[in-house]
Amino acid sequence: MTDQFDDKASPIKEVLNELFSLLEDLETRNEAIQEFLKAEGIVTEEKLKPYFDQAGNAASVRWRAARVRMEHLFSPVPAAVGDREPAKPAPKEKEGPDKPTGAKEKSETTANPDETTPNQ
Repeated sequence: MTDQFDDKASPIKEVLNELFSLLEDLETRNEAIQEFLKAEGIVTEEKLKPYFDQAGNAASVRWRAARVRMEHLFSPVPAAVGDREPAKPAPKEKEGPDKPTGAKEKSETTANPDETTPNQ
């Protein structure tokens, strides 16, 4: 049972490791840009505040959507869906009154390979 979990968790671990690496790099760059702007006197914390607020609101919406998608992707498949069998083909109809019965009788009488028919 543990091996199955490890097999399923491996892709998840791989994705999370990659995600954390990307987030770390992004945070480093953002922090460096912010520190550069402050050190050069180009911008102050007060001037940046409205931009941080606006960016935070937009990011919040994007991350909320990402969380919902991830929850959907990582949620287990319901048992009713996973256990469902494929649809069975409809049973063939029995020979009815509209089908000629003579064809069946004829094929049964000529089924012997030793007999020859005049049409052959």
